[in-house]
Amino acid sequence: MYVLKLALRPWRLSTLSQIFSSVAVGFLMLLAGFLIWLQAGLNPIVHRLQREQVITAFIDASVEAKDESRILDSIREQVGAHPTSDAMPGASTDVKLVAPAEFIKDLDAQYPELSKEIQSMGSEMDQIVPRYVSVSGLLPDSAADAIKGIPGIQIVDSSKDRHKTIVGALKAVKWVTQILIIGLAVALMTGLVQLARLNSALHRDALGMMRQWGATQLQLRLPGLFSGMSVGLTGGALAAVGWFFGVTWFAIHVRAFSPLLAGLQMPSAMMSVSFMFAGAAIGLMASVFGFTSETRG
Repeated sequence: MYVLKLALRPWRLSTLSQIFSSVAVGFLMLLAGFLIWLQAGLNPIVHRLQREQVITAFIDASVEAKDESRILDSIREQVGAHPTSDAMPGASTDVKLVAPAEFIKDLDAQYPELSKEIQSMGSEMDQIVPRYVSVSGLLPDSAADAIKGIPGIQIVDSSKDRHKTIVGALKAVKWVTQILIIGLAVALMTGLVQLARLNSALHRDALGMMRQWGATQLQLRLPGLFSGMSVGLTGGALAAVGWFFGVTWFAIHVRAFSPLLAGLQMPSAMMSVSFMFAGAAIGLMASVFGFTSETRG
């Protein structure tokens, strides 16, 4: 009991210092939590953009209509699209044959005058209007080359690098986020270590008496450990409250910045409990590094 009272001595003698330190710890932990959520959420988005592409495979004019299904099956096999098995890795891949009639229909909806001119060509229209297979989804880099080797395919066009700039920007954001997380961790530990050293001065007289009474090294260190852990635990509790009540609002606004960020997963409010344990652990570690000569004996 005496050790616990001694651990809470800084809260009695330097109340404002302990409160401000706890608030600072809570704010830094909350900010670090948001950055970690953003960092983790960007990983699947970057992965999806790197693999997401649309491949347009133009069918040779000499290919007969009866052979179109064979070409479609060959393309599905190459890209791993198996509509009959939702468990397959490529189940989300969409393989679609666009016939000349469907192409004209889509063209007529956007460019009616051009559509009428092409239809007025009569039999020559078949030489102009292409037949092609549209393949979209998360595809491997080698998908376009694999489709090129299918008999009956004349030209293959891919949008593989269309997200290259966006992926580069998101990777830069991830890199900056990592730097910020490391910086916050360093600032958090530095502040708590300095606080532990200041609190040790408040324990000096009492520790001197305990040393004369024959207290062990562990008993001399316990007040400082409990004092640092109390600041970290209080800061973690503040961060937990902020996370529980503010994380949904923050995530909604971040996801609204861009359609790409809309793919970020909503963070769980129940993760707020981990802030308390993390705060106590950080406070304990800072107290270990913040021991002064008075506590070491």
